[in-house]
Amino acid sequence: MPRRNKQVKHTPFIGQSNDDNKVRYASQNAAERAAEIRMLQVMGLELAVYQGLDGGWYLTSVKSSTK
Repeated sequence: MPRRNKQVKHTPFIGQSNDDNKVRYASQNAAERAAEIRMLQVMGLELAVYQGLDGGWYLTSVKSSTK
């Protein structure tokens, strides 16, 4: 009697997204204002604004080039 090969059903890969940790701003001006406020609250913090693929605006840290 031949063996039957029972294959496990394929489950597609679903990557984890870090979007839950990000704050989305509707406009560039709103993101820049939020960056200015945070930089005033935390000394030495440098933030930049970038537009994500979804059209929203986000903040990212900038490493200083001074050594």
